[in-house]
Amino acid sequence: MIQKMTRIIFVLMFLLMNNLAVASHVRGADMSYVSLGNQQYLVIAKVYRDCNGVALGSTMTLSAFGGKNGAQNCAKVSLGSMNRIKISDITNVCADSLPCNPANTYGVGNGLEEHVFQLVIDFNQAPLKGMSLSSCPEITFSINECCRNGAITTGSAGNDFYAICVINRGNLSLCARKENTSPQWANKPVARLCCNVPWYYNNDMLDTFDYDSISYHLVPGLSGLPNTTINYNVPFSYQYPMTPYCTAQTIKCIPNTKVFPPVGFSLDPVTGDMAVTPSKCDESAVIVVEQREFRADTLGNMILVGKTRRDFQYVVSDKCSANNPPVISGNGYLEVLEGQSLCFKIGVKDSIVRSAQTKADTVFAKWNGGIPNATFKVVDATKREKEYEFCWNTQIGDGKNTPYGFTVIAQDNNCNPVLNSTRNFKVKVLKINAGVTSSLGNVLSIDVFPNPTENQLNIEIEGNYMAAPHLRIRNLLGSTIYESNLAGRTSHIENIFSKSGTYFVEIMVDGKMFVRKMVKK
Repeated sequence: MIQKMTRIIFVLMFLLMNNLAVASHVRGADMSYVSLGNQQYLVIAKVYRDCNGVALGSTMTLSAFGGKNGAQNCAKVSLGSMNRIKISDITNVCADSLPCNPANTYGVGNGLEEHVFQLVIDFNQAPLKGMSLSSCPEITFSINECCRNGAITTGSAGNDFYAICVINRGNLSLCARKENTSPQWANKPVARLCCNVPWYYNNDMLDTFDYDSISYHLVPGLSGLPNTTINYNVPFSYQYPMTPYCTAQTIKCIPNTKVFPPVGFSLDPVTGDMAVTPSKCDESAVIVVEQREFRADTLGNMILVGKTRRDFQYVVSDKCSANNPPVISGNGYLEVLEGQSLCFKIGVKDSIVRSAQTKADTVFAKWNGGIPNATFKVVDATKREKEYEFCWNTQIGDGKNTPYGFTVIAQDNNCNPVLNSTRNFKVKVLKINAGVTSSLGNVLSIDVFPNPTENQLNIEIEGNYMAAPHLRIRNLLGSTIYESNLAGRTSHIENIFSKSGTYFVEIMVDGKMFVRKMVKK
């Protein structure tokens, strides 16, 4: 009798695990929020469904808890049901293929769907009204689904699934603008990666509302709140989530994105660029990227105002057509003075797989429009491998402490799957100051005259400083036309400007910069 019961239990467990592997529908999720004013927010959850799994319901419960530094010091509350407003097939295959058809139907293919849910919440109304800024400065919104896909091979298969986003109302109360719209996830996640094929990807966080500073981090997935993490099989972890191409027999090799194919697993904390060459052809791994959003308070200190994260299961396949992805080149970080014009080139290359391809691919690119009033244009549309020019005529007032950013998305004319490459570019616009304070804390008086000038420059500096001031003069395009250290507190320079126009005089004193706009008659 005992042996018979044991066999029954074993069979039931086998059927349960097999059903979990087949029917689990959650591939991942991300959350964000939009300020509606007067402490009201639209909370958005995007849940990614495996088309092989069971259907996803039309509503989803939104919860919240408050605390400090990720803790759950305040009671967890239910905020109500988020309603689904949209279902989209986002499988990265040919345009005329719809693997998830009919939508939200069990077992219709190996595709990927995006389900978008929304709910408006109000901090002026219960239950959020009871969460004070002093005791509950940090509010975490969450959704929960059971369960993670049973096909995950690196750990966490069958674990519970939680997605979160965070708003730090306590820190926002210290800023001039006391509400926040989180950066929005612009790029869709990818249904599958190709084995031994480079993958260049950027989640593309657009913050065209507040232009806050963003950093990117690999973090553990969550199987419980506030901070119960998912399981990882040895040797995997959230820092080393999958098996990359490495020159040594380890998954923890030092990343190198300058070579082709890229080595190791890389996430740039400044741009959010990811690069990896998946080398295990039957792997399914969870990668969680968290973006942290910082804003200057009224004293000029950068403080954390919010977090969002994308938790997604990536499937590696060897059933891909022979193809290399486009590679995007160009200087990823540039500086310009406000009022100057900036133009630079971005290249898109695509190499042929010589053992399998008889015809080279044609590549093309687009950008996300992340910097208003800038342009992104192809130089020669007839060429197979393209070059693009980004141009921006900055205005006085565009200067700020944090860089602007935009993302370029490149693609070739191959498919199954579509191998997009994405890369982020940063542009720091320097402010033009009326004066500068040295590292000794003494206010410096710097005078540059005459303005307008015929072709001479007088510079007078008053105050204490440690190192010799450094002078640099740029034209409107940002090119340096003159550069030198200043020997004394009074300097007279002639025959600098070759032609009439507007110039920028930069004087660096003890690590602080003074900038004056000059006009040559």
